[in-house]
Order: sequence, then C-alpha cells, then structure tokens
Amino acid sequence: MSLFRDRITRTDHQAPKGTVLYGRWQLRPGDRPVFLNSVRVADGDLLVSDLSRDWRLTGLDGLAGAGTYATGQYPEQIEAGSINAIGCKLSELVDQGAGWFDWLEISPLVPGLAERVAMRPLDIEIGRELCHLEEVCRRPRAHLRVEIERVNVSQSRRIPNNAAAYLAEHTEDWERPTLRSVVPKRILSQVRYDQLDIYENRVCVRLADLILEYLLSRINELRRLEKMFVEASDSTFSVSKGSTWGRARRIYSLWGKSVNANEGLVQVRNTIKKLETYKRRVAGLKDTELYRAIPRRSSVGTSIKMTNILSNDEHYRHVASLWQAYVKLGVNRQQTPSEIYRQYQELFRNIVKFCFLLTARAFSQLGFEPKACDIAIRRGCSLELTGPSGSCFLSWDEEDNFLVQQGCKQVLRIVPLGSSLVQMEEKVLGDLFGELESPSAGLDSTLLLYPSSPEAFSSNKMTTAVSERIHSLKHDLKSSQIAPLGYLPVSPWDLGSVERVARAIRWSLFRPLYASFPLQIKEPQKEFAHFSETKWLAGNGHGFVTLLRPPTEQEMGRFNLSKSVETADNLLQRLEGERDDVTGKLREAVTARSKTEHLNRQKADLTKQISEAQMAKDALESFATKIDESVRVFEALLKCPVCSTGINAPQTPVNLKTGHFECECPSCLSKWGNRICGHCHKSYPVIVLKASDEVANLSPFDWVDRSFGQDVFATPCKDSLGNWTYICPECNHCT
Repeated sequence: MSLFRDRITRTDHQAPKGTVLYGRWQLRPGDRPVFLNSVRVADGDLLVSDLSRDWRLTGLDGLAGAGTYATGQYPEQIEAGSINAIGCKLSELVDQGAGWFDWLEISPLVPGLAERVAMRPLDIEIGRELCHLEEVCRRPRAHLRVEIERVNVSQSRRIPNNAAAYLAEHTEDWERPTLRSVVPKRILSQVRYDQLDIYENRVCVRLADLILEYLLSRINELRRLEKMFVEASDSTFSVSKGSTWGRARRIYSLWGKSVNANEGLVQVRNTIKKLETYKRRVAGLKDTELYRAIPRRSSVGTSIKMTNILSNDEHYRHVASLWQAYVKLGVNRQQTPSEIYRQYQELFRNIVKFCFLLTARAFSQLGFEPKACDIAIRRGCSLELTGPSGSCFLSWDEEDNFLVQQGCKQVLRIVPLGSSLVQMEEKVLGDLFGELESPSAGLDSTLLLYPSSPEAFSSNKMTTAVSERIHSLKHDLKSSQIAPLGYLPVSPWDLGSVERVARAIRWSLFRPLYASFPLQIKEPQKEFAHFSETKWLAGNGHGFVTLLRPPTEQEMGRFNLSKSVETADNLLQRLEGERDDVTGKLREAVTARSKTEHLNRQKADLTKQISEAQMAKDALESFATKIDESVRVFEALLKCPVCSTGINAPQTPVNLKTGHFECECPSCLSKWGNRICGHCHKSYPVIVLKASDEVANLSPFDWVDRSFGQDVFATPCKDSLGNWTYICPECNHCT
C-alpha cells in the first residue's frame, strides 16, 4: 500500500516525487505506526515540515523519508491568522451539520473588521506607558563599577594603596624627580563607571525591540485594511478608476455586510496615525546610550523576574506592566513539535473550508441554488445546484478537492493548496510548471487555489511572465502552449477572491453551452417535416434543423408537438388493435382448418406498419425532447450574463455554419455571444461591456479580475493597433 497520495495528480507513491508543496501530499499510513517530525501520523494528514522547513518520516522499520520544504511555502502570519479565524466559524457550522445558506452567511473577508481598525488594548497600553520606557532609556539606572587605571594627575580623584609603589617602579610616569620626591605625570587612580548592562535595563531594551516589531506588524495589517476600505469606497469603483459597475455592485453587497467603508477608512487612518507616532518614538530609542550599551544577543525570558527596581521604581514598574501586557499576546511562546504539527494540519483544513466558502459564494453570485437546502456541508457531501446554465453537481471529495459536474462530465476540479506560490523562488515554480503542465499529468480542467494577498504580488521580485502564470486561468495567457490548469490566489484580505472563483466557474459551465451552437436537432419522419418551416427553426438540408431563437407561446401553440405525438400514438394504437383483430381471425381460421394465407399477409403488413409507426413516434418524441432542451439552453443564453435581463432573440441571428451570434442587453447595454477567431477560425464566447473601452490596465497580471471580475468569458486584450479584442481559448492568440 502506497504511503503518499498526490492530491493534485490523484496518484499514489511510495515517496514524494517532484516539488513538495504544503497541501499537496497526503499521508495514508492506515494502521501502520508512522511518525512525521516525531508526531504520530493519522490517516489523511498532510506532509508538513517543522520550523526549520525540514521533514522527517519514520516508522517501525526506520527512516521512511526526509526532505526540505522550499522557501516561502507557508502563508504569512497575518494571512494564516485571518484564515484560521474564518475556519473557526466554518468548523462550528460543520459540527452543527449546517447547510448551504448557513455557509453563505459567513463573510469571506477578514473577520472582525470593526475591532481590527480600532485601538487594541495593547495599542492603548503602549500609548500610556511609552513615556516611561523613553524615560528609562534616556535616564537609566546603573550599577557602579570601580576600576584601577593609569590617568593624568589632573584627572585623579582617589588613589589606591599601591599607587606609590607602582609609581616608583615606572619611571616613564614621572614628570621630573626632585631632591626629596618625584613629581608624577601619570598615576594609578580609582575610576568609577556606570554599568548599564543590568537585568532591568535588558528588559527595557528587549521590550523596545518587541514593541517595535509588534507595531510594524500592526501597521502592516492596518495598511492592508486601509487598502480594502479604499477599494470599497465609491471613488475607487468609478469606471475611470478601472472597474465596471457590475463588479462594483457585487463588491458593495459583499462589503456592506462587514462595515461601513467610509467610517472604517476614517477610523483606520486615525489608528495608523497614532501607531506611526508610537513607532517613531520607539525607533528613536535605538539611538540612546542605554540601547547601545546592551549587547544584541542578550536575552530575557518570557516571564520576567520582578526585582526591586522593576517593582518599585517610578518608571521601571510601568515598563514591567507593559512587558506583561505584551506577553499576554503569546507571541514569543516556544512551541513543541506536536503543537507545530497540529498547527499546520489545522491551518490547511481551514484553508480548504475557506476555499469551499469562496466556491459556494461564487455559485450563489452566478445565480445557482441547491435543490435540497438541508444537506450538511462537509467533506464527502454532494449538492445538485440549479442556475442559469441548467443543473450541475458540486462535490467535496475525501481528498479535499471540489468537483463540478455537468451531466456526466466533470467540467472543473478545484484543488485547494496551502503553499503561497507567490513567495516561492522562480526556479522551484518552473519545476512545478514542468511537472503539472505536461500532457501525462492529465490535469485538464483543474484549478489550483492558493492563499496569497495582493501585497505579496506587489512586493515579490518575480518576472511578469511568472506572475501572470500563477494568477490566471488556463485560457488567459497569450501563448502558443495552452496550459491544462489554472492558478488563482485567494485571501480574506482581497475583495476580488470570490470574483476570481466565479469567473473560473462561469467559464467551465457556460463554455460547453456556447460551444454547442448552432443548436441542431435531427428532423423527425417526413410526415412531420412541415415543422421545420417555422420562423424559429431552419433546416440545413441534411436531416437536421437549427433553432434560431426560442419560440413564443403562440408559436409553440401552433407548433403543437404534443398533439402530433398524440396523433402518432393513436395511429400506433389503431394499428396494434387491427393486428390483434387479424391475429384473432387467424386463430379462428387455424381452428376451422380454413385458408390463412391472406390473414398472414395482412398481419405481416400491419406488423411492418406498426414498426414504422413506432419509429415515427419515437423520432417525434425525441424531436420534442430535443426542442425543449434546446429552447431551455437558448433561453439561458439569452439572459444577460451581467445583469440577468432576458431578451427574446439575438441581435445578430445565429450563423448556421459558424455558430456566431450576438445579443445586446437593453438594461446595461452589454453585449455577449459567440465570436470567430481570426487565427484558428473556431468560435468562442465573449462578453462586451459598455464600459470596456474606458477600462484601464491596473497591473500586468490581475487587471482582468480587478476590472471585470466574473463579467467576462474569453479574456479581453488589446491588439497591435490598440483596439479591444479577445484571447481565443482554442489557440491563445489575441485576435
């Protein structure tokens, strides 16, 4: 039995192969006692490292494997903390057996926004006690240290007992001799020094370092919140700023359940201003004599000893109070290997729940709802969803992947990962691309979701090409090599996470519908061929008809397929009745020993007619079913993908050869339909927003998500002349 399971490629191995990613390798020890980093492994646990990025797997027969994680695997602390906070709420729902709509009540944004932007207890404590820390650093207490040194006579204050003997032996310290004595130039003297390197001062200096580190982290968190507030404010979401009204409306809805953006922006800026002031004051303490006097390597335990000075001094006792307030955060507490192991396992489970929350919200945003609302959301569940593209199934499998099926076909597989790809080295990512994007990997229609915030992209040193690669769906890149899978970053700190996932799901579900155009249906028997003469159906002369538009109620009434099916059924029953009569007469003739040749011939003719009538009825029923299915598909595609307004017919009729058609929404003036690639001449779906020409590129790799969000099929691009066009998903050319 293989010990390792690759969640991405769905293959089993005896040892990890290729790049070891956080969340990629699942352990399957079964009943075997296996230990990872000295901790007993449970079935389904992940391959994780210790704090030094090393992992070591052992069993009863000795070493089973060892290795090292690549740099930058784990999410930042601030990222992991927010995901864990959301995961905690979702875990409660899992334990309660909560359903779809209960999950949708949980916001995918950073929890506790109002509390985060306000001054925390430690922030207030720093502001209250900082003056005492400054006073201690500028006027510290010290121990006196007395040393014997050779000094000029003018500098001597107290002479030790052996000063005369030393002077008699060292004539170089004489100024001149006299008849009775010596006039000294230098002499031994007791020199007093203040010893600043005492325990209480070490506490003060180390506290200054810890407070500065805390303030930097806190200000970084608030800067991210400020960016979110700015992005959610009215001024940012004007089209001139680079976003469309549809995306802005959805962001307003998502954000409005968290906190008022304008009030939050004012509050977060006030908090940043105060903490920036504290940071400058604490940083200024590094220039004091006390800070320079304490060795950098001198350490102080988490729990300080309350000496007389720390307990009773006017200023030092406030420093001790500030230290204790900081220690309550538990930042510097040493963790055991078991705690580290469980922390990484729990973090990944929370990442999986967070990704499912994004997936559920993306489906809801696209207009999908479950048929059964009481199904508990947890690993192993499967839900049937109905929406604009019809019905589909969303499943959460035992490997923590999310499968989207339409009919009998899997159209999308979402794989949550724990590794923050944006923090990894380009060489490691290059090896990963080579492994996963080879044809033998079999990862078509796979989407990798990994935790990473927008700030991580802005601060990394990757080339633009690699940044685009790990921030795109498989049809987004202009390249001759079409990648089989997509990579998307998600984060509670990013307002666009749901939009990205919704864009991927929309493409996977709607692409097959648009590819089915023109909707061709096999014609029934000749006696029903007059149906193809309607205005909303057109024959191609080869036994098929094409649906040009959905029929109106009056046209469907005149079409009257049900009556035709009923007529065919009546004909079939009449012929079967006649055959039964002939069969009875034939039985009587056989009994009477009369001639049966005519009756046998009549029965054979009726059997042939019954067979033809049955075939005609089946063809007509199939035709009616296909008409109904095609009408439903066409009606779904005639709903505006941006605002859901329905129209009666395409603005540009369906091209019977290429499948090209175009619709225009009377409400938002968006256009959508099929276009033909000028390079490979294949059709692909597009959405043309009214404001497309006014949208500016925000960054080389994420401008589509931040401009259009889910309101896009094929990825927009600009040709060599600067005109808007699209990247063909078949050949990846901008045509």
